[in-house]
Amino acid sequence: MGVDRNYSSPAAQYYLLRDRMVVEGIRLLGAAAEKPERVGAKEWQRLGDLSAQILAYAPGYAGKLYLVCARLCYAMAGNKTPRLKAKVASPEALEKEIRQLKKALGM
Repeated sequence: MGVDRNYSSPAAQYYLLRDRMVVEGIRLLGAAAEKPERVGAKEWQRLGDLSAQILAYAPGYAGKLYLVCARLCYAMAGNKTPRLKAKVASPEALEKEIRQLKKALGM
């Protein structure tokens, strides 16, 4: 007896996209945190912006941690007063930003 994984419905496809985006964001933040000396101020700023934008899609405690990560990234960028982007980006736009940041960080 197996589980039918029919991801053809629009709701299921959106859920998978959102889940992939949240997980990839965590991986990206983890990779940057492992070697913070290799990440420049501009990349820390972009990571903070990304974390603030993913916050809208992350449920529960993961969402709260994204807010913490955003503030830490802004601090690493040298911002005295962190600004959180209020703009909600589409999951597709966030995935594109994640790909660009991966390339910029050499991942």
